[in-house]
Amino acid sequence: MSKPFDEENYENYKISQKRIIRIIKEIESTEISYIKHLEYGITFKNLMIQHLNEKKKKNKKHRKLNKEIKNFTIEDINAIFSNIEDIVEVNREYYNLLKEYCDNESVLMEEEENNDENDNPEFKGDLCQILIENGFPEKFKELYETYICNYETNTVKTLMELKVKNWEDLLYRKYNVSNELVLTLESYLICPVSRLHRYMLLFKEYNENWGNLNNENGKENYNLIFLGILDYIINYISNKR
Repeated sequence: MSKPFDEENYENYKISQKRIIRIIKEIESTEISYIKHLEYGITFKNLMIQHLNEKKKKNKKHRKLNKEIKNFTIEDINAIFSNIEDIVEVNREYYNLLKEYCDNESVLMEEEENNDENDNPEFKGDLCQILIENGFPEKFKELYETYICNYETNTVKTLMELKVKNWEDLLYRKYNVSNELVLTLESYLICPVSRLHRYMLLFKEYNENWGNLNNENGKENYNLIFLGILDYIINYISNKR
């Protein structure tokens, strides 16, 4: 990675560097919340399966609750949640890679700016290149295509038919689920849809600023490759609607 030499360009270089640091930190910190929300969705799926199994046993203790909750099947559960467990697994890998990247770039990731003019650390690696080398564009493409297309065609329809809002709280109370599950099931299930668009915005900004740090000609632009995959998924989904 080469540095501009004149003072004005070098100042722009440092501004871009700070912006990239902010973007990476935002991706890392929000990824934790995103995974947690997906895990809440899985918790709800497990509650539905547990309730379904108990209902098959005709548990008298829960007979009143069974009358309040509309009938649903294992097919309904699969239609609602699709491949959410696979997404959680891959995004945990993705988060671990982000964390490792931030640890490797610890000098740059520190909050306080290094004021020593003779010590101007650079990024050791391009995050997008690392993601590509670890196969994440392909993983994201396969998993998010499956999940979001199912969300558009099956999840929303099934939730409407089952009127989930009428019995979410009943399941929470029945199984003494933590009050941390404060959002509706719909809110957890739409997370992968909104997250994909958030990735697109963040990595676009990352790409714009990375170009200011790396002005070497003839080098493959991994950022555009990664953006291309995200853009393909979003356009594919839009065309399916």
